[in-house]
Amino acid sequence: MAKKEEFLKVLYYQLTKSDDYSYEKLQKEILKYTESLQLHILKKGVKKLSLSVGKKYKFYDLASLTKVMFAVSAVAYLIENNVLGINDKVSKYLPWLPFKDLKIKDLLNHNSGYPAWEPIYKYLKEKAKSNPDKWVTVAQFIYQTKRKSKKPLYSDVGFVLLGLVLQEVTGLALDKLWKTIKKKTNPKEEVFFLPGNITKGSKKSYAPTKRTQGAKEDCQGVVNDLNAYSLDGVSTHAGLFGTPDAIVEWLKMSRKNIKTNKTWKKLFNPKSTKSIWINGFMKPDKDNSAAGDLMSRGQSIGHWGFTGPSAWMDLENDVQIAVAANRKLPDEKNNFKILRRALHDAVIKYYGEKK
Repeated sequence: MAKKEEFLKVLYYQLTKSDDYSYEKLQKEILKYTESLQLHILKKGVKKLSLSVGKKYKFYDLASLTKVMFAVSAVAYLIENNVLGINDKVSKYLPWLPFKDLKIKDLLNHNSGYPAWEPIYKYLKEKAKSNPDKWVTVAQFIYQTKRKSKKPLYSDVGFVLLGLVLQEVTGLALDKLWKTIKKKTNPKEEVFFLPGNITKGSKKSYAPTKRTQGAKEDCQGVVNDLNAYSLDGVSTHAGLFGTPDAIVEWLKMSRKNIKTNKTWKKLFNPKSTKSIWINGFMKPDKDNSAAGDLMSRGQSIGHWGFTGPSAWMDLENDVQIAVAANRKLPDEKNNFKILRRALHDAVIKYYGEKK
């Protein structure tokens, strides 16, 4: 049996716990969770297998992969160039911030205490006439936002605040800063923001996603996240679009940097903390992780996005997994997690154990 067919049989079992495999049955299972799936598997930075199921699109809404592909990569670049420090107080750059104890690393590791999500887009709409500078309005919103959690809490608000820091430190608007970071991290592949929410090229080339916060139409060629949309499509928490190969190339760059770059080695060593966060990257949870059960604990890092994409690196097995998808929404029961777990476990079971 060809290697790809062997892997697909493993994947089908992970999804269904059945050995009664056929490719048609596998497709049917996958399409329960997403209209489109593109999976790329790499071993030691070299692509070993690609799988495409359902409709095929050129571009996908990368959602919270924006956090690692842009914001976290930007912080690493600035630290490497002695412009920013991981232990710097946020108030060093934003003196108006009332919480003087808050550090850059707290924002990255979701220890800021800020809520997971706030309807910033509503505040921006209310203040649009009185203050056309949207990021000044965001600063006003965050100034009056209370910290609610003493425990780590995944927070888009914290990453929006990080966007204010990056603009202050560099003197660049985020779309301009992205161009610098892209040259360092992903110069060849198409990955981009849509400033002004203006679609680049044909809308049909974008995987559609259903906005769950009351929109009448699916999002196609515009960002799904309402807060990012209200910030003209450009933010540090969401907003990037890209090809599946853009995720692949970013993973290859990240793998190389973690192996050879002193700054990346220090910042993103998963063994350096017991937390499930390592300066912006996720580590697999102990139980029911979206990364699956087989990825190396304490030696794997990655991230996923609400709309379906993900990027993971198992550093022990030297396996990299890139997923582009447009998850079926609404998904109140988080059924898409079933597919995420099955994909990751199948990859590690097949490629983690085989040289």
